[in-house]
Amino acid sequence: MASFASVTQLAYSSLVDRWDPLDPALGLEPLSVRRNTPCLWVLLSTVPLDRGMLGYQRPGHHCDLWGGVASEHKPGSRKRRGGGARAHRENRPQIS
Repeated sequence: MASFASVTQLAYSSLVDRWDPLDPALGLEPLSVRRNTPCLWVLLSTVPLDRGMLGYQRPGHHCDLWGGVASEHKPGSRKRRGGGARAHRENRPQIS
């Protein structure tokens, strides 16, 4: 199996959605909406690529792209989410 060099980049593609009224007699105007959608661009090559390209990854080194993010993660180090303040037991209303 050949080893591939790769370049991975993020981009945006601009799309225009257009709606025309079904009944022109109603006096409605056409509606156009422009939106940007994210795209992932990946180039795989068996030919050597320019190492200075943003997103370059050497053949056989899948961890180069993440740059140590995986090594910084520690099991059980997940940040806890706050659920708001809770009343202390002695301050809670008593149910009789």
